[in-house]
Amino acid sequence: MIPFTQIAFSSINWLAILAATLAAYVFGALWYSPLLFGKLWMKLNGLTKADAEKAKAKGMAVSYLLQFVATLVTSFVFAMILEMNVVEGAVSGLIIGFYLWLGFVATSSVGAVLWDKKSWSWFWLCSLNGLLTLWIIGAILALWQ
Repeated sequence: MIPFTQIAFSSINWLAILAATLAAYVFGALWYSPLLFGKLWMKLNGLTKADAEKAKAKGMAVSYLLQFVATLVTSFVFAMILEMNVVEGAVSGLIIGFYLWLGFVATSSVGAVLWDKKSWSWFWLCSLNGLLTLWIIGAILALWQ
């Protein structure tokens, strides 16, 4: 294991981070699209088609850009974690992705159920998206090391 202070940022594979970010971003767009779970997500959040049209009319470019940046940060932090640990192939990326999901995404999502009045259906929809996103990022980064 390499201490964080000894990681050379120049050793980080920025192309892998960008590829993982793009793959995870596209996956998220598909997950929350009407093709998969977009309608269910809207229902679970109490949103109507009129709400969606209003958001589109207002402009979503900034939201999409901020989501891309958030996914980029996730990929970068994941790459840093992989850099500090012995990683042997995609399975290592999947295992680390699972533990990151369990420790951070799932637990934060439980808080939304308990305090923000989100349903357990919402928890599973959004939390599983988080798990699969981390698996995508983890697999790409671990394979590309």
